[in-house]
Amino acid sequence: MILKWERTFEKNIGLEVGTKSFNMTLDLYHNLTKDLIVLVALPLSVGFESRWENRGEVTNMGVEWSFDVDMVRSKNLYWNFNFSGLTIRMFIW
Repeated sequence: MILKWERTFEKNIGLEVGTKSFNMTLDLYHNLTKDLIVLVALPLSVGFESRWENRGEVTNMGVEWSFDVDMVRSKNLYWNFNFSGLTIRMFIW
């Protein structure tokens, strides 16, 4: 068996909204990686314990968000508030 390169397919979409003192971002993504290279166990009767094969897939999907606001912006003081987070789901086949 001949090994192949792993292949990754990505889909991303993002939204950014902001003003001088406020900024919000939202990103959605979906990644699929195929032909993962894994070590597969073989029966000892074959003469080898294992071999590398292209098997399996991994799917990652999630949402990332960020909220940023300037609470105080003056000559002597700058106070900024930032809140960000993400969710991730991973499936291994």
